[in-house]
Amino acid sequence: MFESKKLKRFVGENRVQPAQERLLGLGAAIIAAADFTPLVLALRTPREQLAAHLQQTWNVVDAHTARDAIVWLVDAGARETYADKYRAFQAGQSAPLNDSYGQLLTAAQRFGFAEQDLRGCPTLAAWDYDRAAALTRQSFALGYLDEAEVWEILGALVPEVHTEFNDWRSYALSLAVGRSFCFGGDPAEILTTLRRLLEKDPELSPWVLHPLNTL
Repeated sequence: MFESKKLKRFVGENRVQPAQERLLGLGAAIIAAADFTPLVLALRTPREQLAAHLQQTWNVVDAHTARDAIVWLVDAGARETYADKYRAFQAGQSAPLNDSYGQLLTAAQRFGFAEQDLRGCPTLAAWDYDRAAALTRQSFALGYLDEAEVWEILGALVPEVHTEFNDWRSYALSLAVGRSFCFGGDPAEILTTLRRLLEKDPELSPWVLHPLNTL
């Protein structure tokens, strides 16, 4: 209860203008998986911890390396690396690359997702787009990018997302499938976050407050 009050106070103190807040739906899942503050640009993660994470995960240590990683995610990312493997899998010509995908299908209904929707997901793009947006936001928190550049990058990402997705649920499906197929890990981790963003926490979720078609 105390943590919930602290969280709501932090969010209330750091809200941005509505036109900017809409853009914070991008990167929301990755941000929220670490700490449920996707509705604001500010982060509560300790600076040293965040810097170590970006260096270890992306080799990002400054503005130059941050921009390079963001551009790669937007322009190519996992969806290009795994394109042939995912097409072959969907065509029934190969098995999934790891156990996580099967675990995702098994867990889907428990978290409010239909197994057939996950099986039929045509693209892995949201896994790349959400990581690109989250990395942008995290790079700002570390001082690698300034705020104006954050809004510019997120704004430029909107048309790419609109090309692939009609709503946050289809985006969430793609993100979950992309994570399991390309990365692995326990799917319950991301499914818990996605369900909370879609329906469980309307006061703190940019997905509830700002539908994808309003971006």
